Amino acid sequence: MFGRKKPSQFMIIQERDVGLFSLYHQVINSLSLAKKLNLIPIIFFGEHCCYHTARGYRGKKNVWEYYFQPLDTLFSESHILMMNEDEKLSFFDNNHVLNDYSPTIENSTADVSIPFLADPNKQVRKTIYKLIKRNIHIRDYIKAKVENFWRADLASCYVIGVHIRGTDAIDHELRKQVVILEEYFEIIDRSVATARKLTSKNIKLFIASDDEAYIHALKRRYPNLCVDYPAIRKSSSEKINSGVGPTGEIMPYFLTQDRELAAQSGEDVLVEHLLLSRCDFFIHNISSLARSVLMQNPTLEHINIRQQDYHKIQQILSRHSKEKDSE
Repeated sequence: MFGRKKPSQFMIIQERDVGLFSLYHQVINSLSLAKKLNLIPIIFFGEHCCYHTARGYRGKKNVWEYYFQPLDTLFSESHILMMNEDEKLSFFDNNHVLNDYSPTIENSTADVSIPFLADPNKQVRKTIYKLIKRNIHIRDYIKAKVENFWRADLASCYVIGVHIRGTDAIDHELRKQVVILEEYFEIIDRSVATARKLTSKNIKLFIASDDEAYIHALKRRYPNLCVDYPAIRKSSSEKINSGVGPTGEIMPYFLTQDRELAAQSGEDVLVEHLLLSRCDFFIHNISSLARSVLMQNPTLEHINIRQQDYHKIQQILSRHSKEKDSE
C-alpha cells in the first residue's frame, strides 16, 4: 500500500497521553493521510503514554509493538533503537512527525477518519475495515488468547456483547459519560428475550468494562448468562475514577498507578476488543473501544445506549439471528 521512498518522505506517528484505542484511532487516521500523500508510516510510541514501561513488554520497547506487528519491517523499533542520538534527531527532524488524533500535513487531511465521540457510519466502517485488514496486524500471542477463550467459553453460542465504559469518561469534560445500569438491563432483557424466540443456540452475554463494579452488577442480574475475560480493571473498592497520565492528561486512575499493570491492561483490552467483534450483537455506550469493535466487524449490528433506538432491537435481532441460523 505504501511505496518505498527516500527517507525524507516518512511519516512518524508518535504517542499521545491517551488511552490505547484513542492511540489506535490516531494510527488509523494517520494511515489514511499517509496513503493520500504517498508517505511511508512508522509508529513509535514511547514514554508519553501510560502503557510504556522502561524495560519494555513482551520483548518490545515500542508500545505499539507490545501488541501489534510493525507496519514496516525495515523501520521497526529495532531500526530506530539502533540509531545513535544524532542519527535519531536527524531522522525525526527530516521527516513528518505527527501526534494528533486527526493529523494534518500542509493543509491535507485524511480522506476518511474516525469521528470523535460518535459511532462511524456504515461506509466509514467498511472503508476503515479494509485499511485495518491491509495494514494493522495484532501479534499472534493476543490472537491465540482470543481463539482459546472463544473456543472454551463461547463457541456455538449466540453471543450478545456488552461493553460499559466508565472510569475517567464519567469525569471527562467533553464526554461526561453517564452510566445508568437500568438502561442496559432494559436493552439486554429485550435482546435476550427476542434472541430466545429466534434461535435455538445457547445465549451468552460476553461482558466487558473498565470498571469491575459494572461486571459484578451484570453478573448479579444475569448469573447464568455472563462470560467475562479476566482483564485488569478498576477495582470495585476503588473510589477514584480519574488519574493523571505522563503529560498531565486525564486517564483512568487504575492505569496511572503502575506502568507494568497498564501495559498488561493494554493486552487485556485488545483481547476484549477482538472478542466483542466476534459477537452476534453488540450493546455499548460511547467509547473508543466500541468504535474500534464496529470497524473491526463492519457488519456487526449494535445498539448505542446513549443513542438508543428501541424500535430497532427486534428488527435487528430477527434479521441477524435468521442469518446466523442459516449458516
